[in-house]
Amino acid sequence: MGGQARSKPQPEILIAYFFFIAKIKELLLRSDIEVYQQDRISAVLDVILNRFSIVTISLSDEDDAQTIFSTLNARGEPLNATDLIRNDIFHRSLRTKESAETLFADHWSRFEDSFWETPERQGRILKPRLEFFFANFLVAEMAREINLSKIYPEYRSYAAQKQFSTVREELTTLEKYAEPYEHLVSRSSEGPLSEFATLMAAFDTSTVFPAAMALAVHAPPEDVRESLRYLASYVIRRTVCSLDAKNLTKNTVALIDHLKSSEFSTEAVKQFFRNQKAESSRFPSNAEFGSSFLTRSVYGGGWDRRTRALLLRLEDEAQGKFDDAVKLTEDFTLEHVMPVRWRQHWPLASGEVAKCDTSWELEALLDIGEVERSEIEARIAAIDTIGNLVLVNQAKNSKLSNVSFDEKRPLLLDSPVKLTRHVGSREAWNVDAIRDRSRLLADLAMKAWPSVHDVA
Repeated sequence: MGGQARSKPQPEILIAYFFFIAKIKELLLRSDIEVYQQDRISAVLDVILNRFSIVTISLSDEDDAQTIFSTLNARGEPLNATDLIRNDIFHRSLRTKESAETLFADHWSRFEDSFWETPERQGRILKPRLEFFFANFLVAEMAREINLSKIYPEYRSYAAQKQFSTVREELTTLEKYAEPYEHLVSRSSEGPLSEFATLMAAFDTSTVFPAAMALAVHAPPEDVRESLRYLASYVIRRTVCSLDAKNLTKNTVALIDHLKSSEFSTEAVKQFFRNQKAESSRFPSNAEFGSSFLTRSVYGGGWDRRTRALLLRLEDEAQGKFDDAVKLTEDFTLEHVMPVRWRQHWPLASGEVAKCDTSWELEALLDIGEVERSEIEARIAAIDTIGNLVLVNQAKNSKLSNVSFDEKRPLLLDSPVKLTRHVGSREAWNVDAIRDRSRLLADLAMKAWPSVHDVA
């Protein structure tokens, strides 16, 4: 044909065969290795015959090579869910003829940060943050419960239903949710999301994060803080009133679904909660919340962290416009004003020293008058209520201990915490004083976490 014949390109498997043959020959013929040639031959044979495996996968026209690849990686181990999601997204960029490198640099690279690799625990489940992000993202977008063990197929189903016109549009949607999730998890910046997340962390509740994320993405900026306040109020009121939390996931999904079908606004959030009548989902009234706030024990049994968070928020509520703003640190801890073991330094109203200061001792006492018994019972019942608990600097906590109120007062009055100073301003500290303070804190709590009902 008037020229050299074009050579056909060799199959890659044949190229690989000649490569390894050349490398094996090179190894066997080398003279600078202090290993006998026979031993080198034996070593190569051992690797080829006993340690080397070849896997052949035959695909038909209907098979998706990406789906099959998604079950394997270079080590022959399952990839984690977010690896599979990433591979699936960028595989689709080939079909849409978008530059994978550009998409990665513009959108996905943020998810490669070490922040997203950090393990997080939700209940008994420990996973990288990125997996929990995708789970929360899917709940927020699809308004239905997601199986954490099936995040990858759940995401593929979501992407198929959503039918993004481009991969860039898909990645942009993920990015919109990534920022609020970062605020919710890190809680390191000021703003409504971090404030909300700090409270929810104290209550060990991340179930409501998808609703918070959806509000942050879709609600007008002026509605986000107020909407999150009602969402926090719902969680806190139900917890303080000892109402079951087992349906919180379903209720969160129902809230998102309601917002999607109406609008993402504070009024829509309030309307949803007003409509909840079942015991498993209702929003407690002011009367119920206030009553529980006055009487329930909020110390021990997992409550210490919650109560500290409540008092920190109530301190903000108590601060007037003429008060100096105080930023309280982790050094502030809970302290009983009337101590748990009060008998030695806290005489009864009669001036007498009580015969005991614990329930189990009281039950064993037979030679005790009804007036004394009643006063001891009232003190025991009031000790762990919120009215008897204050925030103090950790260094001062040990100094307060079980001493008398007269000895505690100067330290309480010297506190930067307004609600703690208020206790120090009292002339005496008894059950009536504890109840008065509980009522004060209950009023503040109803302002901090308001009711959705028009009539309390």
